[in-house]
Amino acid sequence: RNGKSKHEFLFMYGTCHLGGGPYGVSAVRHGKYKAHFCTSPGGGGNQSFAKKYTPYPLLFDVENDPSESTPISTGLLPTSIPDQEAMVRIMKAYAM
Repeated sequence: RNGKSKHEFLFMYGTCHLGGGPYGVSAVRHGKYKAHFCTSPGGGGNQSFAKKYTPYPLLFDVENDPSESTPISTGLLPTSIPDQEAMVRIMKAYAM
């Protein structure tokens, strides 16, 4: 109802993640934000095409950019305070 999730974070799993094993967290949705820790061009699990973003993930505002075409930040801490605070919350959730 109302189009809102009961969850504060939504974790997306894929094969281009930062951890070991076949699948891991590759992206996290938090409110209007979505962070990609890695991306892959549909390489079918071929890790040679994966791009990992460190020390911070790609960050998108999916309410204003639903196609995720223009990241707020690309591997760096965002410049605006609200975006920085969201990034910190996402990084803490990812580390759990």
